Amino acid sequence: MKVFNLSNVFLGFLLILFTSCQQQENILELESSMRTFDIGVSYSLKIKVSEKIERVTIQFGEEEQVEVVGSVFEFTPQEVKEAEKVVLRGHDGDDKLIQESKYTFKYVDPSVTEPVEDDPEVPRPVGEFPHHNPTSLPQLNTLNRPWSNSQSAIVIDAYESNGIDWDKMAADKRMAAVIHRSGDGLKVDKGYAQRREIARERGYLWGAYHLGRPGNVIEQADKFLDTVGNDDEALLILDLENTQSSSMMNVKEALQFIDYVYDRTGKIVVIYANHSTALDLNSKAKNHALIKKAPFWYARFRENIPSFPTGIWDTYFLWQFSSEINCTKTGSCLYNVPGTRYDMDVNVFPGTVDELKTLWYNPGSEN
Repeated sequence: MKVFNLSNVFLGFLLILFTSCQQQENILELESSMRTFDIGVSYSLKIKVSEKIERVTIQFGEEEQVEVVGSVFEFTPQEVKEAEKVVLRGHDGDDKLIQESKYTFKYVDPSVTEPVEDDPEVPRPVGEFPHHNPTSLPQLNTLNRPWSNSQSAIVIDAYESNGIDWDKMAADKRMAAVIHRSGDGLKVDKGYAQRREIARERGYLWGAYHLGRPGNVIEQADKFLDTVGNDDEALLILDLENTQSSSMMNVKEALQFIDYVYDRTGKIVVIYANHSTALDLNSKAKNHALIKKAPFWYARFRENIPSFPTGIWDTYFLWQFSSEINCTKTGSCLYNVPGTRYDMDVNVFPGTVDELKTLWYNPGSEN
C-alpha cells in the first residue's frame, strides 16, 4: 500500500501553479488575426507584449532578425509567397530569450483571383430581397476611395477597448451607423449594451457582430442572439476573420451558424470577411443558398481594390478600409472620424446616409 505525503503533494501543486502563472505573464502575440497580405501594400501590425519582455525582435523567413521599436512593426510584402515563417522573440532585461511566438504569413498578388470550385447546392426557403447596394451616387468609383465623395455614408465598428467621444463624433454628419462587437466566441463584449443605448439616443443605426471561434457553434449563435435580444432594428453580422486558422471559425462552422440563426430568426446574417477569407468562401460555399443572399462586408485596408473576390458576391455592402493595420497615428488615417483614435475600424457605404437607412436590415424569407 502506497502512502502519499499530502504536504509534498500540496507544495508540488503550488509549484506548478506558480510556474504556470510565471509562464502566463510572458505574453508576446500579434493582436490582429490577419495572416494574408497583398504584395506592394504597407501594413502595421500591433504586438501585445507583457511587462517582463523588454526587447522584441522579429525574423522573416531566413532573413536576419531585426528589433521592433515600440509595439508596432511595419512591413511591405514584395513578392508572392505561400508560407513565410515569421518569428517574434521576446527578451528580458539581460537580453535572455523568454518568449517566442511563430506565425505563417501568406503574400498574394491582389490582381490574381483563385479558381472557384463547385459545391452541392444547399436548398433553403429564401425569398428575393432588394440588392444591398446603392445606385444613385453620381460619378462614384466604388473600388477607389469612395469615402472621398462627400455624400457617401461612414460607419464605425468598435469593441469594448475602443474609445468613443460621442460629442465630438456628432460633428461628422456623414457618420451614419455604429456596429459593435456583441461577443467573441462565448464571451460577451462588456461595452455592447451601454453603447447600444447611447448610439440609439443619438440617432445612429446599430449593428451587432459576432466574432466566430471554432467549436460550440450553436452555443455561440444562441449567445449572440441572446445578447442582441429583442432588437429588430439591429443589423446581425458574423465576423469571419480567418476561416483557415485553427483559432477562428471555419467555413463549415460558419454555414452552420448562418443556418441556425436563420432557423431561429428568419434573418440572414451579414458576412464580414477579408480578401483571403472571401476567396475561401467562394471555393467552399458559393452554392449555399443563404450565403448567396447575405450582404457582404468587405475588409481591405487600402485606398483602392485592384481586384474584387467575385464569386458569391459581385460587390460589397460595406467596405472596411481603415484600422490600426494601416494607420498608426490618430488624425493620419485614410478617413478620420472625430472622437475616435487611429485604432477605430472605419467603413464606407457607397451611398448616402438616407440610402443606407433603407438598406439597414437582414434579408430573410419575407423580403
